[in-house]
Amino acid sequence: MKNFTLAVLTASFIATGAFAQTSADKNILPVKTKALFEKFAKNMHAVKSTSATVKTLRTKRANENAIWKPLHDIQYSYDEGGWSKEAENNYTYNAQGLVLTQLQNAGDYAKVENTYNAKGQITNQVTWISEDGETYEKASERVQDYDDATSYTTKYESKISDGKGGTITGRGSYYIVIDRNKEGNITKLSSFAFDGDEYTESQRMVIAYDNGGNAPTSVTCYELDVDDNNNPTFVPTQQYTNMVWTKSDGQLTGVDPLDLVSKTNQLKSCTFTSEEDGTMNYDVVDVKDNGSFTINATMEGYTAKEALIEFKNEITDDNGSYRYGGYLHQMGQLVLGYYEEEKFDDHGNSTLHEYWATPEDDLAADANTNEGYVLEDGIKHDYKYEGPHGEMTEDIESDYDTDKSAYLPNIKVNYDSFVDAAATTAIKGVKNNAYEPATFYNLQGMKVNGNAKGLYIMKQGSKTVKIMK
Repeated sequence: MKNFTLAVLTASFIATGAFAQTSADKNILPVKTKALFEKFAKNMHAVKSTSATVKTLRTKRANENAIWKPLHDIQYSYDEGGWSKEAENNYTYNAQGLVLTQLQNAGDYAKVENTYNAKGQITNQVTWISEDGETYEKASERVQDYDDATSYTTKYESKISDGKGGTITGRGSYYIVIDRNKEGNITKLSSFAFDGDEYTESQRMVIAYDNGGNAPTSVTCYELDVDDNNNPTFVPTQQYTNMVWTKSDGQLTGVDPLDLVSKTNQLKSCTFTSEEDGTMNYDVVDVKDNGSFTINATMEGYTAKEALIEFKNEITDDNGSYRYGGYLHQMGQLVLGYYEEEKFDDHGNSTLHEYWATPEDDLAADANTNEGYVLEDGIKHDYKYEGPHGEMTEDIESDYDTDKSAYLPNIKVNYDSFVDAAATTAIKGVKNNAYEPATFYNLQGMKVNGNAKGLYIMKQGSKTVKIMK
């Protein structure tokens, strides 16, 4: 059996502000190619589990396209005895329906305040905590900037309380400098990571063009290295040459397959070279208007039958559900595979998000079905849309338990008191309004109990809004 090096072509300039180094010296033996292929899996958008508090405080995707938004929800957690109340949340919105303030009562109190740019992207998020709901202390802050032309995140700065009234910068912070030529095409992206003391440039991506063209002819990824004398230098890690494009807008921000084949950039073929991994050629095939595509990657000097890597993105329905993965074939047989699958309902909300992989001892998995794969992680949502205008009223989240090979209920959120955010631009939060008693009036101004379904005027503290129950 021939031995050779395989390179996984996913050196990604990802949202963490780093080029993910995915290449490694491996041969064709399954035990070694599995270790290599796992690096591709780590670069995929695998399902992440977060704590209940983070899930409660995050801005949910639910109802993001609706005008009517919930002013209030109750969150429950599940244990063997059933559901128990964990937290209560109150919200305020801007006219676009984006959350301005979220106040949480979970025994202690927490408050999240968001600021947005004109495109609706969060530029500042501050989290406050309180023991009594009156006096708040800043717990953390997140600051983000974006590139105007591409909406690419160019800064992510996380700050947490130092316990002395100030804040310290988190290690996950970074910023990115984008250089463009006179035609406006991106020529360089430099990533500066916070290492605990200061920001240091750690990685960069350099893009070359033919004169006057906006289709890249080559892309080179560099990584900071330190020699034996502790002298820093940037060394090339991966290079893409002989690039042929079906279309390109000169705004390439990464070399992940989902960057190279997108709505605005569509690669046709190229050569990938790494000193460590050798040379690979790949062709983009089966590109569809809905975003589906396949990239066939082959090692130079070997046939596709001997060794083939497929990167495949499949859009599986009209709601944008997808399946994205990588598959390693040897001698015409699938040896290893990883894929992420997410399904959306017709409201645009995720109902199922799973991550599948071939087990170590199974070399007969099917690249087109679940047969031979093992479910490693997953989140499932069951929604109810029973609001007056079809708003979401309940979200039950279940997480996959690998020990029990089953989805187990984890969190339930019930939403109520829906408000027309577009018509009530004055519903910006006033301190502690969300915890003051609410009174209800009908449209004629008469005070009512507000228990029946219908349109009401709600007065709570210093704010007055229209709500639908």
